[in-house]
Amino acid sequence: MIRSFFGWERTPFTREIEIRHLHRSKRFEECVARLQYMVMTRSIGCVTGEIGTGKSTAIRCLKDQLDANKYRFMYVSDANLKPRDFYRE
Repeated sequence: MIRSFFGWERTPFTREIEIRHLHRSKRFEECVARLQYMVMTRSIGCVTGEIGTGKSTAIRCLKDQLDANKYRFMYVSDANLKPRDFYRE
């Protein structure tokens, strides 16, 4: 209903927003660059920040840039995960 009222093609501010439609702030680009470096150096990383700052979006952006034939992407989002449980996942 709201989409037709405003003439929108898609609903804004959803988690499913396409990567090409993202606002790429300097901090966002730095986060993605650090994630890319983590992939290149075969490191483990941790992205932290306040709610709504784009952590998951930056990770999705990284995922879309990876070659699916070369990398297996695994995203674990659980603040209460213990180290042993992390390795089991």
